[in-house]
Amino acid sequence: MIQNTLTHRELCEIGAALLRKPESANGHGCHFSIVEPSCYGENPDVFGIRHGNGYDVGTILLEAKTSHADFLADRKKPHRISPEKGIGKWSYFICPTDLIKPDELPERWGLIYVSPGKRCKYIKGAMAVPKESGYSGKYRHGGKLEISFSEFAFHNRNVENEFNLLALALA
Repeated sequence: MIQNTLTHRELCEIGAALLRKPESANGHGCHFSIVEPSCYGENPDVFGIRHGNGYDVGTILLEAKTSHADFLADRKKPHRISPEKGIGKWSYFICPTDLIKPDELPERWGLIYVSPGKRCKYIKGAMAVPKESGYSGKYRHGGKLEISFSEFAFHNRNVENEFNLLALALA
């Protein structure tokens, strides 16, 4: 039995901060992230957006899970059954370490473990490319990141709902 001491809200706040960190600091480099926004349709636990003009531009959704039963119940949501109804170009579950196993994940979903010390580790997903040693320390190889970002992307998704969510957040 996994001992969980993190609350749902704590996981959400940790996830929002992780999304805003630059890639060099193990984040997604989002310019904006919001915790538990409300919208029409899917209401993510954390939603972030990264602008620019590269392969890593888009929206990121995090679903925080504090119990395995909640994770299993998530599979029944309409936007999980039909991913084109969901939001997030990249999607992750964020949970305490070992709560969810990588082989339990839906197709193209990532997984972020949060340790009792609140440190995050990408287990699977676009950012789960291992760091390599180089002349300037540890870094993720750009070509490998680009491939990973492409493999885990939901290109066919509900972009209209993403715009609605962002508009309501800004309002």
